Amino acid sequence: MRFLGPAEAGFFVVILVVTMLVRWLEAIQVVIAKSWTYGDEPRQRRPLLWALPLVLMLHSGPWALAVFLYLSWYLIGRPENSPGFGWGLTAGALFMGLLISSTFRRRRRLAANAA
Repeated sequence: MRFLGPAEAGFFVVILVVTMLVRWLEAIQVVIAKSWTYGDEPRQRRPLLWALPLVLMLHSGPWALAVFLYLSWYLIGRPENSPGFGWGLTAGALFMGLLISSTFRRRRRLAANAA
């Protein structure tokens, strides 16, 4: 008895990798963005460009993407896993695409209502 079939494994792997990539992109945005410090008087801080190489190389996002691409290439090449794993990858990508697009639409609508 298998714990997960290839389709379920592909679906969950896509969800895991996409969430890790989104966190990585948010970390890059935090490092690049200028922020404000509110103490006695508000002042704008410089971007943390010295931390950019650390975020680019040491964050788990790019490493997860590399492992995901290698394992996907390996598993899709196996004849017993290719249809199921490929369909799971496709379903996971569609699910995450719909989730991300609905989140962006909701944020855009809330920003338009606030303005």
